[in-house]
Amino acid sequence: LEIKEIGLWLKNNGYANSIILGQDELTRLAFYADSEFIPLPKRTYGGIMRYARERKARLLVVDKRAMNGLPPHFFDEVSSKDLLPIDIPGIRASEYSTIVFRVID
Repeated sequence: LEIKEIGLWLKNNGYANSIILGQDELTRLAFYADSEFIPLPKRTYGGIMRYARERKARLLVVDKRAMNGLPPHFFDEVSSKDLLPIDIPGIRASEYSTIVFRVID
């Protein structure tokens, strides 16, 4: 339900037809968001950011419960010059494990 809710919110709030980069288990989110999905490469934080920009990803989506594909200290390295979290009304981070970031060009 979490994936569907977030995907539909993205679709209805200006993020339809986006390129979404994320872990393999989040492909359905792109379906609900009416967007394209690109699997997250296994790279360093800097490598992920370069890849996201090369592929023109608008969003980066991660599941806090499944750290596969993410470098060990990914969340410690997140910088506002690279990623801005998207606040989705009605989706409380404490209850949901999916985090959506907007990729900064």
